[in-house]
Amino acid sequence: MVILKTGETQQISATITPSDATRGVVWTITEISGYAISFYNGNNGQIKASNRGVARLTASTEDGSIEAHCYVGVFSQNETITLNKSSTRLTVGQSDQLYILPEYLEANIPDFNVTWTSSNTNVAIVENGTVTAVSEGTATISANIENTNFKPNCTVAVEAPQDNTTDFGVEINGVFWATRNVDMPGTFAAFPERPGMFYQWNKNIPWSTTDPLPDVPVPDWDTSVPEVALWEPETDPSPEGWRLPTAAERSSLSDESKVSRTWTTLNGVDGYRFTDRQNGNSIFLPAVGMRDENDGSLQDEQGSSFASGNYWSGQGTPTTINNGLNSFFWTFSATSDLWCSNRRPAALSVRSVKIQPVLPNGCNTAMPEWGGSLGTVSFATNQEWIVGNKIWSDAVQTSICSGRSPSEFETGNSTNGCANCRSNPGQKGDFFSWCAVQRYAETLCPSPWRVPTKDDFLELVLVLDGEETERFKNTAVRNRLLNDWGGNYTGFIHPALGVTMQNSNGFYWTQSDTNHTLFFCTGGWIDREAYADGYEHSIGAAVRCVRDAAPTSVNTILPEKEKTIVGYFNMLGQKLPEEPTSGLFIILYNNGKVEKIVK
Repeated sequence: MVILKTGETQQISATITPSDATRGVVWTITEISGYAISFYNGNNGQIKASNRGVARLTASTEDGSIEAHCYVGVFSQNETITLNKSSTRLTVGQSDQLYILPEYLEANIPDFNVTWTSSNTNVAIVENGTVTAVSEGTATISANIENTNFKPNCTVAVEAPQDNTTDFGVEINGVFWATRNVDMPGTFAAFPERPGMFYQWNKNIPWSTTDPLPDVPVPDWDTSVPEVALWEPETDPSPEGWRLPTAAERSSLSDESKVSRTWTTLNGVDGYRFTDRQNGNSIFLPAVGMRDENDGSLQDEQGSSFASGNYWSGQGTPTTINNGLNSFFWTFSATSDLWCSNRRPAALSVRSVKIQPVLPNGCNTAMPEWGGSLGTVSFATNQEWIVGNKIWSDAVQTSICSGRSPSEFETGNSTNGCANCRSNPGQKGDFFSWCAVQRYAETLCPSPWRVPTKDDFLELVLVLDGEETERFKNTAVRNRLLNDWGGNYTGFIHPALGVTMQNSNGFYWTQSDTNHTLFFCTGGWIDREAYADGYEHSIGAAVRCVRDAAPTSVNTILPEKEKTIVGYFNMLGQKLPEEPTSGLFIILYNNGKVEKIVK
């Protein structure tokens, strides 16, 4: 096996024994995936990598009686051979699946052999790419591709088992799924492969997933049918912050263009692993059977010849199906994956989804076409600016948005309130639509950072300008935004006009229940409300994150001089007539220092 980048050449040699044999060598190329290679400098075994793909190079004797093969994989110049994840976080007992990218190499090369190793088997072990967390700590998982110099790796951080009422959750095709089944009401099972408990639809009485039923008082099997269209919140057994998935959320796992599905075994338990093709996140759903609707008897349990997984949605069927008294559920086995309806007295497993914050009016709840994850989130630089009692980061950039071209910020994806983003060539950070900022506010600015509010910006101007204002007084103040706050002439992107004002203005979003932007430099607006036609929602602007400094922190912006009090201000930046006698307020001094006071 040989692996090359496009444009590279390689001499492949063939040896015929015995050495005095008179037979010559004939070279041929068989394309397997794409027109990967061609002969270079004659038909003598010297090849050139032409396109992404896989080909088989054959050396045969002139009479065709003997032949040998060499498979050649080709990837492009802007690619590299990596694992699907460069890092992953697991809890003790949890597993994750790693594999080689680009995937077509291993899929099309028969002798593509990989040796998996762990730098610390006390922390994590690996078998055929499946990593299992053993104990707390850090380990590096390496994939040594035989007969090559490629050895991609992934850093695994293992943490203590999660609390049974909380779950990290993973985002797959735009939906945040819990990594474990629901156990007793309000709790999760200890590990992803554990079955948890069974529940009848719209009831929060748990039933054991094994026979005999648990040795605790249990009611008689309830065959009544709740006559409601949706599973009611008060009977949802999901832990706080989680709920039953809708039919559409369940169906998102069946979108094979975005989610791969593999029947596998995790710590001796059979089930399906679903993996987001874009971000590599995955969940494992154990196949642990169900309880019959009529008598509660156990069916298709783990270990039986027809082991299946059966999971409720929180959504009832329309009246055309059993008068609306069935509910949608998902059943799968090693040979099938079906979306069906079942009678509600049956008891099935529950896998919850995270309750997401309600988006502001004007923002579409549909997931963006580029996927439900921003990828790796970082700042343009590690530099920080302390202004008053706030610490500001540099502009936000993400691996998904940085890779998107200008044409991908389309009018149709922004003016209708969709989350949207793209790169900002030549400038710091990426462009985000206002709805993208609202949807991803928690992940755009990782803790302890947050997306700033309008009040954060008003406090910024209070320090730089000396008084509360929505327009900067002069050029000197605007220059301080560039120098002392690290502002940048970001410009903005308009769906119809493209990138504009990149050399004269900076545009930064705030997080708010209405759409505010910061405009600085020419014009000097600190706040601009939405136009009636929704223009502000449709533009793409940059994001700077903020966090609170220590309560006693004081920042010098202006040159030192005799310190006198300029005025007292509330946390909205409004000037107060006199020093307050209680509460939280700001003192502004004439040398630019501010002090946050609590009385």
